[in-house]
Amino acid sequence: MKKENYLLGENNHLLVRKLVNHIVILLITFCSFSAVMGQVAINEDDSDANPNAALDIKSTTKGVLFPSMSSTQMFALKGPAEGLLIYNVTTNSHCYFDGTNWKEIASGLIATSTNPITTGTDMGIGVGIDDPSNSALLQISSVSKGFMLPKGPTLPTAVEGLIFYNTSDNAIYLRDNIEFSSLPKTTLGGPATGSETPEGVLIGTGTIASSAAMEVRDATRGLLIPRMTDAQRNAIESPVDGLTIYNTTDKRIQFYTSFGWYVWGGYQAFNVTSTGENGTLQTFIVPSGVTDVWIEAWGAQGGQCTDYTPTGGRGAKLKTIVNVTAGNVLEIVVGQQGVDGTCLPSGGACGGGGGSFVYNQSTSFLYVVAAGGGGGTSTYYGVNAVHTSTSGSAPNPADIGVGSLSQGGLEGGCNLSGAAGAGFNSDGAYDNTGGTAFPGLSWANGMLGGGGSSGTSGGYGGGGAGDFTGGGGG
Repeated sequence: MKKENYLLGENNHLLVRKLVNHIVILLITFCSFSAVMGQVAINEDDSDANPNAALDIKSTTKGVLFPSMSSTQMFALKGPAEGLLIYNVTTNSHCYFDGTNWKEIASGLIATSTNPITTGTDMGIGVGIDDPSNSALLQISSVSKGFMLPKGPTLPTAVEGLIFYNTSDNAIYLRDNIEFSSLPKTTLGGPATGSETPEGVLIGTGTIASSAAMEVRDATRGLLIPRMTDAQRNAIESPVDGLTIYNTTDKRIQFYTSFGWYVWGGYQAFNVTSTGENGTLQTFIVPSGVTDVWIEAWGAQGGQCTDYTPTGGRGAKLKTIVNVTAGNVLEIVVGQQGVDGTCLPSGGACGGGGGSFVYNQSTSFLYVVAAGGGGGTSTYYGVNAVHTSTSGSAPNPADIGVGSLSQGGLEGGCNLSGAAGAGFNSDGAYDNTGGTAFPGLSWANGMLGGGGSSGTSGGYGGGGAGDFTGGGGG
């Protein structure tokens, strides 16, 4: 087969230009490569690219391989352009250049490999390689050039799985099913000086960046790579190191190494340590070299009256990236579900969910407060922990489970001996009418779930408790 370079250029036509040093795109039978309205779609079903993607690589049986090189080769790459991405075989991680330094995208093992060791189908596109891996629908091969991500100062219109480099804060962003988030990273060091000869595959117009084997040049659209479920990922035949996909089950980028499947961002999960009002404060010590931590926290759901239909409200979900220093000690409270109860024969209510908190002990800075949901009652569903009192189907705004830095949660609408969830600094409110109640306790006072005289207890994390209306969450 004649080796040629395919360049998407002026007037959105696919042009063929010979180069002194050929960059190869091998189009193998049954694999579709199409360009429509300045977009490129690579897939197995001849479908158009998603309108939000400048390059849409779609498959449920194969991944994508970005240029792979060692740390030595990466640092020797001359004059890398901002937004250049590579796979580092020394560190088994993806790295990108932010205009000043090489950054390593934090990652962590998420699953051991159970993939079948078979030949796979010989179907795919290679850039710089005439026989791409059978596990990849697109393989870009180079040890002296990288892959240029689409970039611009404003995040584009979103679709799940979209990748984009934001020049405003020099970071890679990934869109999950809810929102864009930048990726935690570690600084590795600066680049080599000089420049390479501009040659490679450009999707866009103009001259390709000299440091790129392939560039997607678009400031208003992003990159989509193969999207698939856990089951489809595990069925990929004989994956090779660096093979990358977007996992629609986990909602994150995952890639393969000989150790198993890793996830961009990395993670360490902290789960509840008990049930009900008691639990344990947990800690995380920031490892050496880590400068950013991605935190996702969920407040707990409120309890349910098991002999009635209404369930407890759901806790809030919060996500953020924060700056940290190696050795920082993060204290973590995982809110626990409000205790379920029996509301027969005369009606009743159940405990509110506990809140989840992440606090930097070393800097005395509170990162996250995720409120727990309100407890369910014999008549009303517990209210979800949100910023307003408009969701759920509770009888009045007092039933919402909320917490804050300065005060505890509301009383949960209790008209007898109810107790509200606690906040970070203050205990929850409570009402001793008709009996004895104790409030949900704040972070400083032990994060104990509150109790009511006839209602069940709130969850650890300062969840409230209720009598005939559900307790507010922590």
